[in-house]
Amino acid sequence: MQAKPPSWDTPSLDDLLSTHPAQAWADLTFAPLEQDRRDLRRTLQVWLGHNTNADSAAAELEVHPQTIRGRLRSAERLLQRSLLAGAAGTHDLVIALFITGGIPTSPGRLQPLSPALLQRPQGTGPGDCADVPC
Repeated sequence: MQAKPPSWDTPSLDDLLSTHPAQAWADLTFAPLEQDRRDLRRTLQVWLGHNTNADSAAAELEVHPQTIRGRLRSAERLLQRSLLAGAAGTHDLVIALFITGGIPTSPGRLQPLSPALLQRPQGTGPGDCADVPC
């Protein structure tokens, strides 16, 4: 059996993600980050925009890469999801950033992450921020 083509009435992904319930979900997703004085949401936005590369995200934010990693560990704790151990914890965040205008393209149009990014990055273990303010 062939899949039935969508009708003209079928909303697009962009339409679905622009609904009030989707906006409320995205806002709730990021709400725990408000417990921290640093702009963890912006850090996540830039880090995801750089395909989870802490070095290039740090260059854009003009901070040390260890500062990025420290902020991401704080975000992991607040959001109760793994970010540095692989991309699995980032899927919802990418969608929430799109909904709230934090990324310019819908999640269905994003480039896939490279397999190398699914591995735990070097230097992301406990205590990596000992010499650098995070």
